[in-house]
Formats: sequence, C-alpha cells, structure tokens
Amino acid sequence: MRYAIAPEIFGLFPGMRVAVAVAEGVDNTSPRPAVEALWRESWERAGALATEYANAQSHPHVAPWRGAFKAMGVSSKEFRSSIEAMLRRAMRGGEPFSINPLVDFYNGISLRHISPAGGFDLNQLGTDLLELRLSRAGEEFLALGASEPELVPAGEVSVRRRRENPDAPFRLAAVEAGRAGAGDAHRLPRLRGAGGCRGA
Repeated sequence: MRYAIAPEIFGLFPGMRVAVAVAEGVDNTSPRPAVEALWRESWERAGALATEYANAQSHPHVAPWRGAFKAMGVSSKEFRSSIEAMLRRAMRGGEPFSINPLVDFYNGISLRHISPAGGFDLNQLGTDLLELRLSRAGEEFLALGASEPELVPAGEVSVRRRRENPDAPFRLAAVEAGRAGAGDAHRLPRLRGAGGCRGA
C-alpha cells in the first residue's frame, strides 16, 4: 500500500506533516475498553478548552486549516476541517459519540493532538495506491450516502485511488467507499498537521 502526496499540496499547506500507518487483521467489532477510555479522556480534555478559547476556530491548531481553506477559495462556514467540526462538538459538552473502536481510536488521537485524522478500509478500496493531489477537469467523486457520482471542479484537494477506473477519484472528506467501518479488515489511519502543527 502506498500513499502519495503531490508536491503542489505542500505548497497549499506549508508545514503540513502527514503520518500514515497500515493496520492488518484488525477486529473492529469487539469492545475495546482502552479505546473507550482514550476517546472519553480526549473528548473531555477537548471540551475543557471551552474555558480557554472562545470557539474552536480560535484554537492555534485549527486556525491554519481555516487559512488554508480560505486560500483555496473554500468557505470555512460551509466546509469545516474535520478537527474543527469535532472540536466544536466537544466544546459544546455532552457525551462523546461512538462509531466503532477504530474510528473512536483515531478520533481520540485527533482530539488529543487537535489535528485531523481519518482512515480507510483498504479491503473496500480495492487499490494499492492513494494519491493526495489537486483534482483535474472531468473527474468525479461519490459523496457520502449518494448513489451517483458528481463532477469535481479542477483544482480541488482530493484523494485519488487507482482501481478499475484509474481516473475516478474521491474527495478525502466525502467518501462512501472505503470508510473505516466494522469488521475484520485492513485499515489506513492518517494524521495530518498544518502550519507547523504536529500531526501525531
């Protein structure tokens, strides 16, 4: 499995660091008390930041993502980075949500470091290469819950997978196929940092 990043991405996100790990033979169905504890602790620590910051976007690890989105012409009100959205939720208080052990794990790491993280199920992706790059004219992506793909404007940051149709990419934050779900599978967690923020 390879995860490639096009050089122009680093121009858009100066100081960005990406850590990638592949986990094989993961049982993602059984309860994981240690993961539950990590997730709850990270959620509560993030929630306590409401006493230090007026809102999630004012956190110094979130601000660089807002700036990068703005530089690309993406509205930060309409499209928030995953870490901003999750931090906002935690700062509102309440119980942490739970999806499955693996997602809860990388969400816990994400909130602990205030840095975006995510994962893909490699078995569902059916590829040996993921490439983070700018989209090209005529490319499509399949949004979460959608049955039909839609065109992606050229120049958007996206992840491309090599598969039966090598010119069919999907967006990093809006992908149906390959989301980390339940079951025993191969996973590809990612941690990202922008503007000099550590990703792991």
